[in-house]
Amino acid sequence: MPDPIGPPATPTRVPPSPSPRPTVSSTATATPTGTAIQTDDRRIEVLEASVPADWVRAGRPTTVRATVRNVGEGGDVEIPVTHGGSVVSTHVVTVAAGETADIDVRVVFGSPRTGVVEVAGVSAGELTVAPAYEPSPTDPVVTDADGGGSGAGLLVVALLVGLWRRLSAT
Repeated sequence: MPDPIGPPATPTRVPPSPSPRPTVSSTATATPTGTAIQTDDRRIEVLEASVPADWVRAGRPTTVRATVRNVGEGGDVEIPVTHGGSVVSTHVVTVAAGETADIDVRVVFGSPRTGVVEVAGVSAGELTVAPAYEPSPTDPVVTDADGGGSGAGLLVVALLVGLWRRLSAT
């Protein structure tokens, strides 16, 4: 069976958010201190992170959220997302110097396991990755003929009632 995950993840470019900073509509897990990622004079600090889901199937995407602040010069910085200590994806983030932004990144987790998701070392919460769903040969196959209903049965009944009335009237 082919790998359900597909090719390795490519970095995702996250555009800077407009000012004022938008509010993320989920409950973020606050961390006591941020973690900084530095590339030359570009420095992004992850202030907090969250993963809204508590479980996901392997090979299926979910969203990881983070609040980041650029404490250096502007520019692109690559931020890793890890699960259980293993890097699962990286995302290129651009935030202007001195600005703060909320980012949402789509992440596909490949291996079934339970572990802490981190964005650049800041905990986003625990996530269980369940095995990918693989249909079994004994799973029932549902088709329109199994009750999905195209209305063909109702049409036959209506025609029979019409024919019976016509024959009864003569």
